Amino acid sequence: MIEPEAAPPTPKPSWLIKLEEESWQAELIISGLAIYGTLQMPELVEWLMDWSLVNIDNRFHLLLYMFFVYLGIGAYILILLFISHFVLRAVWIGFVGLNSVYPNGVSDHSELYSTDFIQKFKADNPDGNEWIGQLDRLCSLLFGLGAQLCMIFLAINIDLVIVGLLWYLADRFVSTEVGNVVAICFAASFVLYTLAFLISNFKSLRDRPLVRRWQYPVYKIFTQVMLHFFARPAAYVAMVFQTNQSMKRYAGMIILLMFVTMGFFFARFMDHRFLSFIRTDSLHEHYDHDDRLIPEQYASLRVDQRRLLSIELESEVVSGPFLRVFIPLLSGDDAAIDSRCGPFRRDDSDERSVSIQWQDYYTDCYRQIHRVYVNDSLYQNLDLIKYEHTNQGEEGILVYLPNTDFRVGKNLLRVEKMGIEPEEVRRQMQAVFWYAEE
Repeated sequence: MIEPEAAPPTPKPSWLIKLEEESWQAELIISGLAIYGTLQMPELVEWLMDWSLVNIDNRFHLLLYMFFVYLGIGAYILILLFISHFVLRAVWIGFVGLNSVYPNGVSDHSELYSTDFIQKFKADNPDGNEWIGQLDRLCSLLFGLGAQLCMIFLAINIDLVIVGLLWYLADRFVSTEVGNVVAICFAASFVLYTLAFLISNFKSLRDRPLVRRWQYPVYKIFTQVMLHFFARPAAYVAMVFQTNQSMKRYAGMIILLMFVTMGFFFARFMDHRFLSFIRTDSLHEHYDHDDRLIPEQYASLRVDQRRLLSIELESEVVSGPFLRVFIPLLSGDDAAIDSRCGPFRRDDSDERSVSIQWQDYYTDCYRQIHRVYVNDSLYQNLDLIKYEHTNQGEEGILVYLPNTDFRVGKNLLRVEKMGIEPEEVRRQMQAVFWYAEE
């Protein structure tokens, strides 16, 4: 079978040639802005993680784990690429400036080196024009690679959000089994397509009539579904790299970049909060110790402003007639309130009376879903009030504990969050403190 001749390449318009020659100016500006913006992204990822731990049911945590892995690694890929591009482009500008001052490069005459040494050096090293060309191409390649990975990672995260939303809607309005089927079908289709596409590209298979008939149409549909409005530009950039670079070099570049960025990602995020997305108990266990001080649980010891996921005391050393404790409302508290208190029912009073009824309703509910102990002594009829913390606006309650059961020296505070069942303890948090008499 005679293959059709390839069409001659379309000549570039003059405006595009000029733009390519002067693109370094725009690249430097974009890199500087991008470095500043992407350096803020790890903090945004941390904020989203903490918010999700408080507000999203743990049934969806595995999906959230994947979302944050892609989001975090994508952020560090962009940071690494943009910083590398900025540094290399700055070096390129240095070579351009040097070349304008010394257009002939290394001189053949020197008071320090012999002519033979200089000739051998020039034979082993490219001249200034070659250095400038190589650096310019490398900078442009980094920018193109960054654009490709940015589109792909953003598209995958949008896909995970869509799947999570469909999973939630199916779980909420149909059944949990249907929600699980939605998530499994998405994961299975992705894995099966990836394996089929890789196998179909084997040299022994890719030119067979059956493969040629279905490979591109399926690729086009799958790319459109997975990458949606990024499909055409992301596919084009990927195809440019894959058809102009050897696959070993291209794959090696991607693997090296992923390996380095994953190191940065896990060094930053590998803690009890992140691990709780794949093992919920790790978050609970972290705050359930009676043999250590956990700085997050004391306002005087906290060194950052991350969302509060456990109780907070004023200090590890307290005095006075009351101990003030902040207890945040966490994921699962709403279900316990609905089960134990039922819906709020108002009477036909005026608005002010209804507001008081609402406050009494929630105060009573908070008492029902929390048990507070100091040195194993249970506090009855807790003196509490609804409170929005000044840290990140966390909703919760302030509890004021009288010092009647405190002893001078070390004490143990234990807070139990009750579940749906009458005696079910859904979560336990402990904090040690030292009491000093005034």
